[in-house]
Amino acid sequence: MGKNDELISANLKAANKLNDLTEELMQLTGSFLNDIYRMQKFSDRFPKSELLNPDPFGCESWFVRTFVPIGKEKEFRLAARDFFLHEYTHLREYESANYVDLYSDPTWPDAMLTQYTMSLMVNAANSGSEYAKALILYLYRLYYRKEYKTLKKFQRLSLTELLALAKPDKEHPSYDENNARILYVSKLSGIEIGEDCNVIYAYLNDSDKSYPKAETVNPRIDISDVIEACRREVQEKHESKRMYNVDAKMMTFLNDVLSWYGYPPDYVEMCDEENTTLSERLTDTLAILKKKHPTKEYSLTELSLYATIFHCVGALTSTTDWIAGTFDSLALGVG
Repeated sequence: MGKNDELISANLKAANKLNDLTEELMQLTGSFLNDIYRMQKFSDRFPKSELLNPDPFGCESWFVRTFVPIGKEKEFRLAARDFFLHEYTHLREYESANYVDLYSDPTWPDAMLTQYTMSLMVNAANSGSEYAKALILYLYRLYYRKEYKTLKKFQRLSLTELLALAKPDKEHPSYDENNARILYVSKLSGIEIGEDCNVIYAYLNDSDKSYPKAETVNPRIDISDVIEACRREVQEKHESKRMYNVDAKMMTFLNDVLSWYGYPPDYVEMCDEENTTLSERLTDTLAILKKKHPTKEYSLTELSLYATIFHCVGALTSTTDWIAGTFDSLALGVG
């Protein structure tokens, strides 16, 4: 084999290796890089106006939901307290964007507080609050020190630099979250964001619209077509003195568990705002069961056990709704 043949062979091997690495990278990073590639190749995916004058809502929404790292929620409470002490009287004056909806997209209580407070902080910062801006940047330095040390060196951020900074790792595995955080912090820090980054704003808007909401991931079960038949079945087969005796046994154990946790025995009853009768609770429980298993028969003991779970879930969701409503009432005087 001559030198030219050897050179061609080496180039082919190098090209094949590069192709293999690129393919591997695309597989490892998921849909994000694929979408970016398609957006660059097919620029008509988004309206030209969106690429020339990008809407930051999707970016800010991702930032609000993911800025506080999981496990840092308790620490964040101190920052939230300072924010409310400093900004409470101004909250209703700030332009309001609804980045989170705790009713349609419920989460655990710590995350509810962090997301709700971050939403108010971003609204305040966007409306000109120097305090809110400074607080967010302080928290950024606290939570993302390594990234901060790199980002502070930039005066202008290009698409290539953004993607390099946002490269996922074990600690921050999401391109969406990383891009949103870097873009928003860059804006607050006065770093010029290149026009080639507009495609990321468009992408984050697009991905924010497809962000899984609770009502789409777990749509409410419609029991209207079976509820009357289930009501008749409960009345005819189960509504008796024995029904109340079996329920009393279930509630005795539930009350013991509550006491073990240090809560009053009637705590579930206190929190469940549905306030239904035992017969109605058994009817709703049976209707939900029948939607999944229409031909299955349930004993009174089985049905009572499921109805007790139904009661506990009712108390849990009522409490979550109460928290969401209380946030609005305390912070904004609405609801």
